[in-house]
Amino acid sequence: MTNPTSPSPKETQEKRPQPSQDQVDSATHPLATGIGRKPGLDVNLEVNEVKKSNLSGNSELSEVKEPSQEKKSDSNWNRLDPTTHIVGGVRERCLKLLPAEELEHLDIAVDEESSSSPVKRLLYIADHETPYGGGNSTLFWQRTNGTRFNLFTGNQTLDEREKSFKVNETAVVHCGFFSEIAGFKISDMVKGFMQTCKIVVSTCAFGGGDDLYQPIGMLEATFKKVCYVAFWDEITLATQESHGNKIAEDGFIGKWRIVIVGNLPFVDQRLNGKIPKMLPHRLFPHAKYSIWVDSKSQFRRDPLGVLEALLWRRNSVLAISEHGARSSVYDEAKAVVKKTQSHTRRS
Repeated sequence: MTNPTSPSPKETQEKRPQPSQDQVDSATHPLATGIGRKPGLDVNLEVNEVKKSNLSGNSELSEVKEPSQEKKSDSNWNRLDPTTHIVGGVRERCLKLLPAEELEHLDIAVDEESSSSPVKRLLYIADHETPYGGGNSTLFWQRTNGTRFNLFTGNQTLDEREKSFKVNETAVVHCGFFSEIAGFKISDMVKGFMQTCKIVVSTCAFGGGDDLYQPIGMLEATFKKVCYVAFWDEITLATQESHGNKIAEDGFIGKWRIVIVGNLPFVDQRLNGKIPKMLPHRLFPHAKYSIWVDSKSQFRRDPLGVLEALLWRRNSVLAISEHGARSSVYDEAKAVVKKTQSHTRRS
């Protein structure tokens, strides 16, 4: 498990007893398309009209806020057009969802192997002086001198990194979430809500960020089984409130539960954004599956249908977007080097 009509969410991960979770990355990927799509991408038109609503509107399927700058094309939002690709000369849907009557009764798939994990105990490592223990996990504080960067990440040594690849009954994990001073603070009340989530669709906007686009295309039965969570910081909160986007008393804006994060651990907002994107199994400890949605995108498919099509039907644990231009990591590395050199010359 997760970006709009094609998977623009990014990553769906299945939860294991050890700190892992299947993720569906639903950007514009032949296997993960039809989920979410960024504005401006071409799609096949099969739905002629979909009602549009505001950020906290009353639409039956969703509520979507128009971008504040009014720069994005209205015609690309709130459309449920299926994404297609050519296979053997024939155009097919990229994401083949079950019929609505079958999705209505679809539930979370049970992984029989999850109970047989070789990891029996977790040992969390952070930076401080006091030990923490609870259940079958223990927090061991270490390294009293460190920056906020090291406090959150754990400053893993090369030897610790090498050992982390070996499967043992006791797994040692660097985890800043267990430190009171490491950053990425979330209130206990909100943590309580997050611990109830079994399936989560999440996004984030830090430092002002992007507008929040409401999901569409899910069944009412699915909405009762899935948590939609948007992580904001205080800057994004102030920015959105200045545009008239107020969080309701129950903590929601439309279908999104807004989670305000304090004391972000990194100066670079891109790094802060990687925390909810890459560590959903830490933030949602009881969630079995997660779907990541890019903040510039709108999620446009039924989450259970997406999980069934991309993971359960294929007996897979991960679905991720395919790059729009390159399929080789070496080609991508060359492109990054070329772009970096170009920026260096200009500066």
